[in-house]
Amino acid sequence: MTQRSRVWLLALVLMLAGTAVYANSVDVPFIFDDEPHIVENRQIERLWPPWQLLGDSFRPVLKLTLAANYAIGGRDPAGYHLVNAAIHVLAAWLLFGVVRRCAERVVPGRDHTAFAFLAALLWMLHPLQTQAVTYTIQRGESLMGLFYLLTLYAAIRSAASGHPVAWGALAVASCTLGMGTKSVMVTAPIAVLLYDASFLAGSLRGALARRWPLYLALAASWGVLLGVVGLRFLGVDQSAGFGLERVRPLEYLATQPGVVLHYLRLSLWPDPLCFDYDWPVAHGWREIAVPALVVSALLASAVGAWLRGRWWGFVALWFFLVLAPTSSIMPINDLAVEHRMYLPLAAVVIVGLAAGSRGLVDRGRGARALGVALALAVAAVFAVASVRRNQVYRDPVALWRGVTELRPDNSRAFLSLGTALSDRGEHEAALASYRRALRLRPDDAAALYSLANELLALGRPEEAIASYQAVLELRPESAGLLTNLGVALRRAGRPQEALSRQWRAVRLAPGSAKVHRNLGHTLAAVGQLEAATVQYREAVRLEPGSWAAHNDLAWLLATQPGLRPGAAEEALVHARRAVELSEGLRATALDTLATAQAATGDFVSALDTAGRAGRRAHEQGDVALAEQIEARRARFAAGEPWTAAPPAQPRRTPWNGS
Repeated sequence: MTQRSRVWLLALVLMLAGTAVYANSVDVPFIFDDEPHIVENRQIERLWPPWQLLGDSFRPVLKLTLAANYAIGGRDPAGYHLVNAAIHVLAAWLLFGVVRRCAERVVPGRDHTAFAFLAALLWMLHPLQTQAVTYTIQRGESLMGLFYLLTLYAAIRSAASGHPVAWGALAVASCTLGMGTKSVMVTAPIAVLLYDASFLAGSLRGALARRWPLYLALAASWGVLLGVVGLRFLGVDQSAGFGLERVRPLEYLATQPGVVLHYLRLSLWPDPLCFDYDWPVAHGWREIAVPALVVSALLASAVGAWLRGRWWGFVALWFFLVLAPTSSIMPINDLAVEHRMYLPLAAVVIVGLAAGSRGLVDRGRGARALGVALALAVAAVFAVASVRRNQVYRDPVALWRGVTELRPDNSRAFLSLGTALSDRGEHEAALASYRRALRLRPDDAAALYSLANELLALGRPEEAIASYQAVLELRPESAGLLTNLGVALRRAGRPQEALSRQWRAVRLAPGSAKVHRNLGHTLAAVGQLEAATVQYREAVRLEPGSWAAHNDLAWLLATQPGLRPGAAEEALVHARRAVELSEGLRATALDTLATAQAATGDFVSALDTAGRAGRRAHEQGDVALAEQIEARRARFAAGEPWTAAPPAQPRRTPWNGS
């Protein structure tokens, strides 16, 4: 088999291995920061014209890929995970190529294919990579890594290829795309210069004399980064990290040596992994001095080795170079997150693999085979660990419960665990988790808000009102907060107070369909049916794809047929639309359709639809709704429509941080 054929065969093995390990990530749901950036992000709903995303977004290239995902499959997580896995495999291929060509420069005349393959395989399967691949929104890290490696690979090829301009242009294009993906890409032009100084020219001066036009073109891509970072500081997009308050630069710098040592430990022994560290700021010389001395010694060794022309000096220096934007003096919302090791992990793997294989090359085929077998065994262990870690991501409760066990002082983790428990229907457990978060941070407005929402859903409006009012003391009024406070007041028998809050919510967020719907519920509850109809119509206008908006309007019109001429017929139109939009899966929508059919005198259809609605309610475990449907069905059987006051159900609006 020729060397070229062997390279392509091993590339195929890399693809199959990566696909197998990340196959169980396809059905991982959207979690945490996926919600604001994907689920609730209206920007990604319009792929064309693309310059709208490129012109007004922080990380525009990342958002462009999310918009492409949305255009193909909407908000089905599977498509996003498939793209993430593909990015990771492509990055592994590029690392394979980069390591192989660098090794050829270090020891010419030998076949380094096996070494490069093992380095790429270990890097790709390492469980530390799961956060950058399986956590959907961290595509920003892996996509930036792909462009970073492509920039380096293309620059390497341009030095030895018969088409240096074409490869150089590819390096510049990739570098530019990377700058529009994530700011860590800022070090890529420097990495290319250091590579040339290490492997081609022997010095920085020689490298600059040899390929200064390439470096100048790569450096020009910093203009893209300055532009998108400028948008962030202007307030176009303030998203970064998990949303912690910022620390001072010197505090951040003092803490990062301990974080870097933690990253190195996870590189060598990736257990336990933690989704959200909430890493504390280091205080006192013991927490700062020892890690700082160790990291300083490692950095000095890397610089010294590079100055002496050792190949591993470049690799070690590259480790620090890639981490510099996030692990030095510039504060970022989270002091430690595992996805920041996506690219730096390659340096650890390469140096570790080279150290482990040292001396085996000259000890015969048997020793080399043993070394390969050991490396493959480690890769298999990594693969199993990554599959298991992906399994944890598939269950948000398990994911956040694991964080609370590792970081029992992490209030944010208990808040997120409460949300996951609430989504699963474990409301009492969710309350306990929210209260634990508040014991750790009594002034956490998001935890208070979530607690209030949970109390409201459990039918405890008076307690919910107290929590909502506590939030108001901590944060300015927001539409979501006022809307839900209004719902709680209405359910507590204080509808006039509810109306005053919800009218203010409408003034704050006139474009929110949910706000108009909840105001409509309160207006209907106090008998202002015409005003309620106006609010429901506005909700339908603002969000025509909402089954709930159509359902609210249909119910009011169907149960109050004397409201206006043709009300029953209009109710039927909106009820059918609600069933269509909910794909016939909502018992509530079917119930409304049956009621609208009866209002028009079609009792045969009403009986059939009500029967379907009752069966669906039983399947969903909603016994109370099933009993209500059965009562309506009895009226339909007697040839009588259902006329009653519209439902006044609470509508929970998620915390929006304002």
